[in-house]
Amino acid sequence: MSSLLFRSFAVALGAAFSSTALAQAIGPSTTTEPFVLPSIPGVATKSILTAGDSVQGYRLVGVPDGIGLLEREDDRFDIALNHELGRDKGVTRSHGSIGAFVSRWSLSRSLKVKAGRDHIANPGSLFLASNGQWVAGTTAFDRFCSGDLAERSAYSFGVFGTRNRIYLNGEETTPPSAADHGRIFAHVLTGPDANKTFQLPHLGRAAVENALASPFPQLKTVVMVSDDANRSTGLTKSTVCRSLGQTSCDEPPSELMMYVGMKQIRGNDVQRAGLVGGNLFGLRIVLPGGTRVAAENKDYVFGTAAPAITTARFEPVSLGDVSGKTGVDIQDLLIDNQVTQFVRIEDGAWDPRPGKQRDYYFVTTGRLDADLATWRPSRLWRLRFDNIARPELGGEITMLLSNAYYADAATTPDSDPNYQMFDNLTIDRLGRIVLLEDVGRNNRLGRVYVYGIDSGKLVQVAAHNPKFFSPSSAGLQTIDEEASGVVDAEEFLGRGWFLFDSQNHKPSTDTELVESGQLLALYIDPKIAR
Repeated sequence: MSSLLFRSFAVALGAAFSSTALAQAIGPSTTTEPFVLPSIPGVATKSILTAGDSVQGYRLVGVPDGIGLLEREDDRFDIALNHELGRDKGVTRSHGSIGAFVSRWSLSRSLKVKAGRDHIANPGSLFLASNGQWVAGTTAFDRFCSGDLAERSAYSFGVFGTRNRIYLNGEETTPPSAADHGRIFAHVLTGPDANKTFQLPHLGRAAVENALASPFPQLKTVVMVSDDANRSTGLTKSTVCRSLGQTSCDEPPSELMMYVGMKQIRGNDVQRAGLVGGNLFGLRIVLPGGTRVAAENKDYVFGTAAPAITTARFEPVSLGDVSGKTGVDIQDLLIDNQVTQFVRIEDGAWDPRPGKQRDYYFVTTGRLDADLATWRPSRLWRLRFDNIARPELGGEITMLLSNAYYADAATTPDSDPNYQMFDNLTIDRLGRIVLLEDVGRNNRLGRVYVYGIDSGKLVQVAAHNPKFFSPSSAGLQTIDEEASGVVDAEEFLGRGWFLFDSQNHKPSTDTELVESGQLLALYIDPKIAR
């Protein structure tokens, strides 16, 4: 963005925000005020598009989630947007089935939405894994959550790989809600394979929150896979659910996985990117002396008694080529290899700052509950690889944040001084992690925080709009809301700007919309949390 264009954009937003004590504004393509409002000065929110809004006849559908931002040759930028619909929800999309899908949007830098469409143009542009090959056809996708549009450097290294843009996401589902664990997909956004989508069987199957490619330029392609399954730990093969509709069983556990492949010179974009033919690893935590950590402990982290152990080694355990295995098979391998179980892994991000390429951050969501016996902490973690060029060697894992139990969660939830249930995150080039809560159906206005990696400061910067989400409001729509999909938008809007969305889980009578939701812009002053 040119400096003149950015100044004009900032002045325009400033004029829109000047009438409010805490800046919020309605964008030019919607008539609905922001679902999320600033909590402190130096923060601004702006609604961009709300479920049901139409642009040239194409409507924003509900349950928006993961976002990828893509440059264009003109003065616009594009958005790839996940919709976290169940496989039995919605209307038939361009790829030939109902269920989850990826929409594409074109925006001006004033945040006016110019056009929208489905990413997959037709069933012939969707390629599903079958007996070691891709077969064109359709499928009902199930709950696309977070997404990752990695930098070109993630998939390109000299003559190897591709410089075309690839957006990753996956299905957040497991037995007994589905017949198998969720699949991972690569959506090609540019180049000769643009508008095509490929299943990635070598990345495995899981309750996929996200699949995040390391942007470090090298011959290897490294992707972290978040398995957003059960909050419970200590689960075994004999207790976990293995089929659709199974009862008297446990939802499978949550583990962190890593895919390592090699970039290629030949093939389609996905093959050249190194997303085919590699091996999958499960991360196992090991204490000094060699003791393996079976599961995260809510009180003592990696220990079993005081004092808590917050730093340990992680070792990637190879599961080999899993492309021919079911999700149930992969889960069995994880349990057999004593891969550490966490209290529900959610989103993650690689540190984009120069010299920080070894650092990967992720959150576990825990559980918000007024009952201490069932409450679980939500935590922020860092993996620091010994050598990102040899990720198989492992490295050090450190817990950076852990919240506290709040006894009055049922009566005065918005007076809770603690964060609860972190879900989505992104990291900007200033070394700040933006963290979004998903407090589910709890009577609490979901919040947005920013954490300074270098300063260690954690600051609440926004919260959901009480007009729509507070039980005391005459305009209450639901208490089931969450912020999600956050991405750094500095390249398009200037330093301190992010895009994210809000999932308003009020059911819609409109079959296409399913629920409500909103796409928003968020500004956080670069000085905050530093």
